[in-house]
Amino acid sequence: KIKDVLLLYVVITLKAFTVFDRWGSLVFSREHTLTNAPDVGWNGRVQNEAAALGLYAWQATLEYENGHRHQIKGEIMLVK
Repeated sequence: KIKDVLLLYVVITLKAFTVFDRWGSLVFSREHTLTNAPDVGWNGRVQNEAAALGLYAWQATLEYENGHRHQIKGEIMLVK
């Protein structure tokens, strides 16, 4: 059972949050969220099945109260 969730805790608007597999295929996407609830993060599943173990790339677009946008990105290793 998967218990961990990749989630960005922010005090600003999360305009977009995407996760890609090593081939560049989109495996998760969330847009326009104001909450830090775990159900808005990626739970390590793709189409309701456990994702393959390995390296995944993620990127997020954050929007501050003044309207300025900032893009951040990184990698996460999915392990068992």
